[in-house]
Amino acid sequence: MRIIIPGNPIAKMRARHVTTKNFVRTYDPQDALKKICKMKLTKAVKDAFSSQNKQLAIETSKLGYAKDFDVSFYFYMEVPKSDSIKEKNLKLWNISPHNKKPDTSNMIKFYEDCANEILFEDDSMITSGRYFKCYSKNPRTEINIMPKKDLLNKDYSNTLSIFEPDDIQNLIFKVFELGPCSELRVEEMSDNERESYFEKASKVFEAFAELHIDKLLKLKKLRQKDNKIPMEGRTLC
Repeated sequence: MRIIIPGNPIAKMRARHVTTKNFVRTYDPQDALKKICKMKLTKAVKDAFSSQNKQLAIETSKLGYAKDFDVSFYFYMEVPKSDSIKEKNLKLWNISPHNKKPDTSNMIKFYEDCANEILFEDDSMITSGRYFKCYSKNPRTEINIMPKKDLLNKDYSNTLSIFEPDDIQNLIFKVFELGPCSELRVEEMSDNERESYFEKASKVFEAFAELHIDKLLKLKKLRQKDNKIPMEGRTLC
């Protein structure tokens, strides 16, 4: 989903402090700006949700169920009116980059704060994204947001929830070290080659089983529970 907010991008400012009769009061100098931005974001979401474009409506509805998000920010900054034609053209071609304030990080933070409880529950749910800042004749902020796909398929969720990536990676490396099984069929090996291969293979899997016996037993229980298979060897009292 892409949201466009017209106008020069806004950077977050620090909270201000005012002392009145020995009492310090803290306030947000951008409170009014944030309310306006929140209204624009809310309207954009409502318009997308009720759009006749079914694909857009579906993408928008998925935001409410997502657990993490990919969010990209594109900031198009106004070209200074005092620039010469040459300077303006170089900036519009992005040959002269916008390498001055406002900071990109502060602009991202402003819009992340405004998007809380509108695009996502909290900006801590943003796990990936990109950003870009340049000059434009049409100053604006573009926000591209999409929910991250849930990669944990039920078929292998139990295994991945029990074993660390290093556990599986080390096993794979050890299997690769066994030799040319993928290139040479076992039945085509000589007796000595086959005996040596089986010995190496058994040691690899025995070592893995011995090291991770508790995890393997836990995985077995989970799979039996998922498949509703009664555990063998258990005495019911």
